[in-house]
Amino acid sequence: MRHRAQENAGQLGPPRFFGRDAAWGWALFVFLLAVYQINGDILPGNDAKPNTYLSLSLLGHGNLSFTPRETPFMFTWHLQTPAGRQTISFNTWADTFRGQSASQLYDSGVLTFHEPRYFLVPTAREGIYVSTFGPGPGLFALPVMAVLDIITGDLAAHPKALWYGAKFAAALAVAASAVFVFLTALAFTSRWKALIVALAYGLGTCVWSTSSQALWQHGPNEFFLALGTFFLTRVGRGRRYAAFCALAYACAVVCRPTSAVVVVAVAAYLAIADRKSLLMYVLAGLPIAVLLGWHNAHYFGSPFRFGQFLVASQIAQSKTGIPYLWQTPLWEGAAGLLVSPSRGLLVYSPFMALALWGIWATWRNRTFAPLRPLTVALAVLLCVAFKWYDWWGGWSFGYRQIVDTTPILAVLLVPAVDRLWRHKVLLGAFGALLAWSMFVQVIGAFAYDPASWNAKRQYEVSVPGRSQPVVVSGDAEARHLARIPGARLLNVRNMDVDLPAYRYRLWTLADSQVLYCLSNFGESRALKRETVAHWIQTPSD
Repeated sequence: MRHRAQENAGQLGPPRFFGRDAAWGWALFVFLLAVYQINGDILPGNDAKPNTYLSLSLLGHGNLSFTPRETPFMFTWHLQTPAGRQTISFNTWADTFRGQSASQLYDSGVLTFHEPRYFLVPTAREGIYVSTFGPGPGLFALPVMAVLDIITGDLAAHPKALWYGAKFAAALAVAASAVFVFLTALAFTSRWKALIVALAYGLGTCVWSTSSQALWQHGPNEFFLALGTFFLTRVGRGRRYAAFCALAYACAVVCRPTSAVVVVAVAAYLAIADRKSLLMYVLAGLPIAVLLGWHNAHYFGSPFRFGQFLVASQIAQSKTGIPYLWQTPLWEGAAGLLVSPSRGLLVYSPFMALALWGIWATWRNRTFAPLRPLTVALAVLLCVAFKWYDWWGGWSFGYRQIVDTTPILAVLLVPAVDRLWRHKVLLGAFGALLAWSMFVQVIGAFAYDPASWNAKRQYEVSVPGRSQPVVVSGDAEARHLARIPGARLLNVRNMDVDLPAYRYRLWTLADSQVLYCLSNFGESRALKRETVAHWIQTPSD
């Protein structure tokens, strides 16, 4: 088969919905969508909560905001008790405390508003709050949620359908992003190699274990980045593709503000390579930019304010003791997100190291010139993540902080693919690294529970016959000791990686996240299922 790298990348037209290539694209989409659902779970996480409930706010109230009265579980409250004031949370106004409903206690003044949870940010309008993470993911999921709302009659009353519907929307986004990685690769290489690149992206990166498992910012952002990149490689075919590219990338910014780096990098490339297309690019992206600016001005008083940055200083203060957002030394963040045992890209998806070869080839061969702005954008996005105050991404599996760059990294594998196929030893090494990457994602998809490793507990147990207490880490080891007659629990320590005292765990090979989930696979799997069941029924957690 003739290599498509021999063609001009800009001479390929739009995607076709029929034909051999399209059939492979559809098969890839259906296969990955099924794989992402096969574990039967969702991935609990508060970051996904406002995205998931935003669709309900649109369907039920016609707005993009939340109020304490509408969604009390997204806030904390003060309850006056004989022992003094307590900070509590609850699920619905029908929940009872001391024989009275939350609604009755609120009306009598015994229950009062405290503050929003970290995933909501106050707006310039009193009593109105919006998602810290922006409206993009919730808007993306709206069609799925609207259908479910019709089917259930009231989606708000069916939390299981709500959360699994949100996961399905996220999985749709990720599976579709893999299709556009495949179609983009077809501009440069053969069908089989393009398919391998897309499968490596879809199965060997944390888009499987993280992005597809809940409605984070990641899945929709990855979809729009992959879509925009597909059109970017077709700009030479006609200026309309520059418009399509701009629309996709602008939607990515609505999902995650840092995607503006890609918008700017591509604009700079077009200013050099194709100024006529640049005008179309700017004009097409402008309406989305205006709408996003209006959203920010309406809720925050300025088109240039974003919720994530408004609350970040407070979160940085709580996690690090310093309110600065860009406080991490560049070398530390780079080492952490690239090679640390519990967050490193090259640990969880080591085959992505081939992208370095691809970046080099991109600048050596004019065939890949449309990909050059992506190499610049990638470098900036990585540096932003490296410098961010919590480069480790809080409670997460692997490199969640930079998982949105994986569609770009996958496309940058393509310039190296043909050369790789000529070296059997390198091809074998790539296959081994990809197999490991897929294995890790299986572990994450099935056995990762947010708290099990990230907030692992250390137990100090007195055991008969031993002069010193036995110290063990993890619930399984503690339960084993508890079976010894006469054993007594002395102390429990929460080894949360968000706490500075225990952040060293991110760098410890013997206590690595992957090894822990693998060693405790059965227990972690059972704990995850318990967590999911509890999460669905208890939205205030």
